[in-house]
Amino acid sequence: MSNRQLEQALQTLFREVRRLYRSLSKSLIDWLLRTSFVLNRRSPAAGFTLPLTVLLILVVSLSVGALTFRAYTRNTQVIVENQQRVIYNAATPAIDRARAKLEYLFDPAKDTRYPGGIPLESKLMRMLLNDGSNGEPTLRISATPGQEDPYTLPDETRIDIGVRPPATPGSESVEDKGKDNAWSYRADTDGNGQPDATVYYSILLTTPGNNADFEQKLISLPDSQKAKEQVVRHGPLSNEAESACKVTVAGSTEGFGKGWFNDLSNTAITRKNFQVDAFVVPDNTKVAATTLEFHQDRQLDRGNKWGAWFRNDLEVFPGPPFRWNGAMHTEGSFLPGNNSDNTLQLYLISAKASCLFPPPENSEITVTRIIPTSDDSTTYTGVVAVGQMGKNSAASQGSVELHVHDGGGYARKNLTSGNDSSSAARLDQVYMDPEILLTKNSYKTKEASGGPGGFANQNNDAWAAFNGTDLGRRIKNTKEPTPYVDDLYRADNRWGPKPRYGPKATDRVQPGRLGTDIVAGD
Repeated sequence: MSNRQLEQALQTLFREVRRLYRSLSKSLIDWLLRTSFVLNRRSPAAGFTLPLTVLLILVVSLSVGALTFRAYTRNTQVIVENQQRVIYNAATPAIDRARAKLEYLFDPAKDTRYPGGIPLESKLMRMLLNDGSNGEPTLRISATPGQEDPYTLPDETRIDIGVRPPATPGSESVEDKGKDNAWSYRADTDGNGQPDATVYYSILLTTPGNNADFEQKLISLPDSQKAKEQVVRHGPLSNEAESACKVTVAGSTEGFGKGWFNDLSNTAITRKNFQVDAFVVPDNTKVAATTLEFHQDRQLDRGNKWGAWFRNDLEVFPGPPFRWNGAMHTEGSFLPGNNSDNTLQLYLISAKASCLFPPPENSEITVTRIIPTSDDSTTYTGVVAVGQMGKNSAASQGSVELHVHDGGGYARKNLTSGNDSSSAARLDQVYMDPEILLTKNSYKTKEASGGPGGFANQNNDAWAAFNGTDLGRRIKNTKEPTPYVDDLYRADNRWGPKPRYGPKATDRVQPGRLGTDIVAGD
């Protein structure tokens, strides 16, 4: 039986109970009154039985009425809650759709328009709109009409929600007739295979005002005004409200893009809040509508986070004692080595009392992992291999002292060829081929004996075992975006060489002279 049929049946039952109650009450009162009159003529306690009887009838009547009303009210409440839960479940997939679009937006391998640094807020909005506004190129993923926009799924329709935020920071929002970053689609809420509701959802990312005062305006503007101007309700929740290590960087917000919030304790980190609102409108107007709101914080790191950022393998093989503080990243493999124990010491970024010490990301050592995409089949996983490059041996003569976070302090660990993430016997089996890197911007080990992409040990199983150790708290296997630094010119003021100048895999420089056909305006 459906919920609606059950509701009608219960309402009919309660209606008949009330009729029976009224009928029985009248007959019962008449009988009690007649009996009381007879007893009053025969009993010396005349004048006592009638009030007691009336009081008893009143108490019974109130109890029965209260129980009946409570049962009816509870039944109605359960029906409404069930209807709201159905509509709530219909709105939840809209949140998942929006999250998938944000993941696509921030993946340079998918949306090739993503810049090499921290993107402007206005650029992110134009990328999501994907309509060629303000000169932003459109991104097409299919030649089929209606499916070429990656940010509009096949069953969705872009909608216009009235006011588009200004494309130029500081200008006023104006009424427009164009589509916004909002979509609608039909949904089946009762599971009968027929759409019976329309789901609407939007992705908001803009902040009010200009570079100088947008944080203050975000606090002072009422929610109604924020909704009208399509701006987020608040800033990133992942940013600490209070911090003993609060820092202020003059001009950093303007320099790295309106709408990005500085981390309160680390000048290398910037954050941004994305707001998703979902609204479900059932075809049945008697069913309550439901709204959901979801917030996601994004974090981007500036170039000053990294003490070392290597485009190829990161080899560290010191002679005298060598001490390092802070974070490192390699787009190849991490190859530390020693002649004796602890010649190389990898410290955390600073002392325990420092403001920079607590966040683990300030001291992390990351090794790249390349996952194939739709336009690039490259697969590459860097490794941690302790050894001696001069002897081409993965058998180290000593250990590397590695400091890791341990509660509120740190612990000293030894990294050796026996507990790293590689089982290669020779280092040339794992280090990157520089010719492939510089001419094709691709990833491949020098000796690909283990199959496509490199040595057979370069897989997730080896990293899974490594991550299960204390060393995995400091060294991680992950892809990092290129830091926001200007590396267009060489030190001698000449071009490149750079293996890639365009955003797509097809823009890679073909074999031949590097820099051919490069125009200064590009």
